[in-house]
Amino acid sequence: MIAPSFGDIFRNNSLKTGLLPIQLPAEEVRALVEQYAGGGELTVDLEAQQLATADGRTIPFEFDSFARECILEGLDDVGLTLRREEAIAAYEETHAPRVRTTALA
Repeated sequence: MIAPSFGDIFRNNSLKTGLLPIQLPAEEVRALVEQYAGGGELTVDLEAQQLATADGRTIPFEFDSFARECILEGLDDVGLTLRREEAIAAYEETHAPRVRTTALA
């Protein structure tokens, strides 16, 4: 998705589902709408943070580095947590639970 702006909730939900909310200046968005009104192909290169147009132009865009890393590596909230699995296990081994979580017999 390419637009001049996005609401925070929409942007965050989009990123969680793997959609790229790309923000460009309004003039650039209008030019792209005119250029692609009849269809066509626009290539997004998230690694390089640029769009490649059918006529050979490249348009750079800013993108949050953390969101970029997560999308490029296919990480969701669970995947990010699992990256720290060893540290979590080490913590749990050295700290007693604050609440007993086993059922009473």
